[in-house]
Amino acid sequence: RVSTSDQAERGFSLENQKEVCTKYANTNTWDIVRYFSDKGESAKTTDRPGLQEMLEFCANRKNGIDFIIVYKIDRLTRNAEDYYQIKSILKKINVNILSATEAISETSSGKFLGNIMASVAQLDNDMRSERVKSGMTNCIESGRFPHKAPLGYLNYVSPDGKKKDIILDPERSELIKFILFEFSKGIYMS
Repeated sequence: RVSTSDQAERGFSLENQKEVCTKYANTNTWDIVRYFSDKGESAKTTDRPGLQEMLEFCANRKNGIDFIIVYKIDRLTRNAEDYYQIKSILKKINVNILSATEAISETSSGKFLGNIMASVAQLDNDMRSERVKSGMTNCIESGRFPHKAPLGYLNYVSPDGKKKDIILDPERSELIKFILFEFSKGIYMS
């Protein structure tokens, strides 16, 4: 799974992950039955097509799956609770999770490490979220608009290069104002 182009550029590309997982399987002389991936999907949720397809595939006993190989736990999920849920679903059908780059296993220390890796992934995600919220709050408190300006407005950049606020779009603002005024009369249907 990759969620951004930045990850792809830093070596987390789907091809790179596939190559590392394939090498790990070949080193252990395991047969690869199928590859699953989620491109541009956040691991904040389990509602991802590739993940759901993989869980269904594993649940089908005729496929004879013993384990899944992930590049890293944080490529599977960035939520510790989801990790435990996925692990529990797979355990019920006798499928284990292996990581090509982390020493997780079904030993007591391997399980513990898997739990730590899932918690670290969630911590990283939660900290990023806090930083973004804090940055947006600081932006608003300093009088700046933290998002792309809505239709009819433009983001204003001061001569010193700092984003300041939003201003009326001289080309569109009057048209938007007219449309909203006319719509407010109640004679037009949405």
